[in-house]
Amino acid sequence: MRNILIGYDGSRGAEAALAQGVSIADGLQARVRLVQAVEPVGVLEHGDVEVSNEVSNEPLDVLDRADKAYLGDEEPALPEDEDGRAAVLACEEAGVVCYWSRLHGMATRVLSEQSLAMDMLVLGRHGTTGRSAVGRTAAGIVFRPLIPTFLCKDEVMPLSRLLLAYETSVCGGRALKTAGELASGLNLGLDIVVADSNRRRGETTLAYVRDALRAYHVEGEYVHHRGTPSEAIQSAALELQSSVLVVSDGCRGMWPWSKSPRVRAAVEFPGAPCLIVP
Repeated sequence: MRNILIGYDGSRGAEAALAQGVSIADGLQARVRLVQAVEPVGVLEHGDVEVSNEVSNEPLDVLDRADKAYLGDEEPALPEDEDGRAAVLACEEAGVVCYWSRLHGMATRVLSEQSLAMDMLVLGRHGTTGRSAVGRTAAGIVFRPLIPTFLCKDEVMPLSRLLLAYETSVCGGRALKTAGELASGLNLGLDIVVADSNRRRGETTLAYVRDALRAYHVEGEYVHHRGTPSEAIQSAALELQSSVLVVSDGCRGMWPWSKSPRVRAAVEFPGAPCLIVP
């Protein structure tokens, strides 16, 4: 993981995401791109936005825009507002290379498009309003992520042990690889929990995971749980005192708007942030 995207809007949740993201980037020696999405609230002022008369429906249009987000050798841009300058300064003080972008559009769409060129997205749980358990922007992304998405708590949490809820699938394999890289890069413990009603099959899965993690040189506990994945996540997180829950988003419902119970359990767990891997 070399490029980390952080959604920033100056709110308390964004400040926690900034501090958490900078800490992760410092440990991984990664670069940070801070993106502030300015959502439309009324009549669009064309003086502040670059408007083009050309309309393109090409399918690669989004990918072309995302390609520009790759962190190359360009000079880091400085924000004009005070909050933005303070965020960039916080990155510089931590010794992390930081790039700033202020883009117009709905935050969910802007961050999703920009994330196509990144390795990880770090988000605050709430934006400028915190009336619900998860804010609108965060909910729109974490329940349908495009890249590994780290959903922070409202306060910075010290990272010590990761807990991966492993499932035997392609998405589960990506989550295993992501958790292994993160634990190895940040020198964290990595615990594994497998939810399977069949004891023999669950033990076979844990043996496979143990062999796969030898390449990352990480240590941790391996737990077989006979309940549902949601129960396994919360039970193991409490028992092992996990600081980050890593889950895959491979389990989808039959309806497009349905949410993975595994992701919901990780998001609703009160004691730790979560990392959702698509």
